[in-house]
Amino acid sequence: MNRLKHKLEKLNKKNKKALVAYLVAGDPDMESTLEIMHMFVESGVDIIEVGVPFTDPIAEGPIIQRAHDRAIKEKVSLEDIFELIIKFRSKDEETPIVLMGYLNSFIFHKNLIEKNQNNSVDSVLVVDIPGELNIADYGVKNENINTISLISPTTKNERVKSIANNSTGFIYYVTLRGVTGSSNLDVAEIKKILKKLKNMQKYQYSLVLELNLQKMQRYSQIALME
Repeated sequence: MNRLKHKLEKLNKKNKKALVAYLVAGDPDMESTLEIMHMFVESGVDIIEVGVPFTDPIAEGPIIQRAHDRAIKEKVSLEDIFELIIKFRSKDEETPIVLMGYLNSFIFHKNLIEKNQNNSVDSVLVVDIPGELNIADYGVKNENINTISLISPTTKNERVKSIANNSTGFIYYVTLRGVTGSSNLDVAEIKKILKKLKNMQKYQYSLVLELNLQKMQRYSQIALME
């Protein structure tokens, strides 16, 4: 069992929810990124998503796009990110790490994913592939790395179950219509998708919600959902 599954099961037994935090590696620089990762953990973050800089981050809003741009100007590569995570692991062996990025980055550096030195990375979330597929379908294989699939408010009912069954880490629910940073959070819609997943036969999925810090007043409602 890798760190991610262990963490989610541990929290589930305590009836607690995971706090997942995201950053773009290399923004503003790699040294600062490492410091922020440790600061996340000290602040109570359970799982860290590390964004892999990409030249055309089509799923992101302007704030995260600019973070990608700044990291690219620093010439940050996936190889640099693996080195960063190995350094992080020298002080933290427990916190799950999810690489979040675009397919081209992972295919170009497939050797890094397949090697995954010291099992430093726990999961990969590829933004720009269908939820029914994973990186193994594109020739990048590592059985020790979870696949995380995405669903959204516009995902058709008939696809939700097949996408959920494909996910071996957690299901990433994009709560907002549009790019990241949009503000149209619909709490009732989130309740509906939670109920839909729980009504599935052999319900066993952990659901992680993408949330926008601009809507803090609604988070208490979401946190109380079962």
